[in-house]
Amino acid sequence: VTRAVDRQQTPAVELDAIGGLRGTQPRDTRFHRGSCRQRFPLAGGRLDYVGHRRVGVLTYRHAKHVIDVYVFPADDPAAGKPGPAMVRDGYAVARWRDDGMMWWAVTDAAPDSLTALQAALTARLHGAEPGAPYSGS
Repeated sequence: VTRAVDRQQTPAVELDAIGGLRGTQPRDTRFHRGSCRQRFPLAGGRLDYVGHRRVGVLTYRHAKHVIDVYVFPADDPAAGKPGPAMVRDGYAVARWRDDGMMWWAVTDAAPDSLTALQAALTARLHGAEPGAPYSGS
């Protein structure tokens, strides 16, 4: 069961403290400004279910591809563990942990697209531009 957020009526999507999504006016734009927005424009968001748990999903565009980013609290059993990016059945998947959350990115684009998105999201999460040094989790 998936509940989609209306992309036409929701001007921005942000993560709340428990990893859900809520539609907002564009005031907290730390994930959606600078080079992240230029290379990976935010297309929308939704609530989805993984392992019988509700999770937030941010949907980005990259070239002609869609990248879905699932966000779980890091201690949620459905979140799994971080691991190297992999390709399976034509889809690239990356999993990483940062700022108390577990992030999964899935796309039919090349795996290096996920590496670039992960770097951009991590940089924005920590208030830096992509490519700046970061010594976090």
